[in-house]
Amino acid sequence: MSFKLMFSPFKLEWLQLRYPRENLESLTKEILAERLSKFYQEPKQEGGKDYSRSAHVAIRAGLNRYLTSDKVGKAFSIIDDPVFKTANKSLNAKLKKIKESGASKVKHHSSIQPEDIQKCYDSGVFGDDSPLALPAVLIGLMWIYISADEEKKIND
Repeated sequence: MSFKLMFSPFKLEWLQLRYPRENLESLTKEILAERLSKFYQEPKQEGGKDYSRSAHVAIRAGLNRYLTSDKVGKAFSIIDDPVFKTANKSLNAKLKKIKESGASKVKHHSSIQPEDIQKCYDSGVFGDDSPLALPAVLIGLMWIYISADEEKKIND
């Protein structure tokens, strides 16, 4: 998935709208850190509601991955580089605000029922007879394991 598609909720026009003469890929570390300090405060869903804490962290991780990719080739990390300390403090402040507002509650889903797993086998989604069905089984089993592990942690 491309960076621009991944960040389509923000349309990465954020930079173009506020700083029309700047190009993300050519910003210096110092300028990028300054822009990120502002950017981290603004992402919202279409209804104006804040994204989850994990979504904000994923945005930063995705942006870091893009900037350090072969395509862009930045030799620094916006997560670890000391130049981005203020920007990361800005993100942490946003995460704290989301947590304090109660919007960071984890939404747990019910466990997958054995009947539903059987339906996956019966319909051919799970199985070992096609190149797509076997990976689906592995992914499904991982989800079941992770779900069971999380449920155990909640109950303990």
